Amino acid sequence: MGGDDNVEKKEVKEEDLHKFPYLKCVILEGLRRHPPAHLVLPHSVTEDVVLNGYLVPKNGTVNFMVAE
Repeated sequence: MGGDDNVEKKEVKEEDLHKFPYLKCVILEGLRRHPPAHLVLPHSVTEDVVLNGYLVPKNGTVNFMVAE
């Protein structure tokens, strides 16, 4: 029904993914636009820094929320 019955159907394995660069791009874009969970990306500060008027001391941590 609506397909070519002469085409061999087989499961795509992880080692085959390099053959599908467009598929990888589509999946990554989908994850970028609609992440499965809100991610927190911690960044360590190597020196005192002022961020939006707030002092973040050396060895402090700034957490960035990746969300919609």
